[in-house]
Amino acid sequence: MAYKITNKCIECNLCLDVCPTGAIKTISGQRWIDPNLCTNCVGSVFTVPQCQAGCPTCDGCVKVSTDYWESWFTTYNKLIAKL
Repeated sequence: MAYKITNKCIECNLCLDVCPTGAIKTISGQRWIDPNLCTNCVGSVFTVPQCQAGCPTCDGCVKVSTDYWESWFTTYNKLIAKL
């Protein structure tokens, strides 16, 4: 399931530094997580998503996306890309 950066972001850029896949992007000062690059840190040496672990807002700005269809299409596109 992909994560989202909410409007509680304090623009500290720590998430950019700790993301092992480079999934966090900045466009016009707005940070967002590319769902095609985000692996939720699954299959890596980490046990928790590093964007959440590194966020100084105490889990305030990095949230799990709860949009069912967004999550479904993200998973679908990842699987299709592997074919």
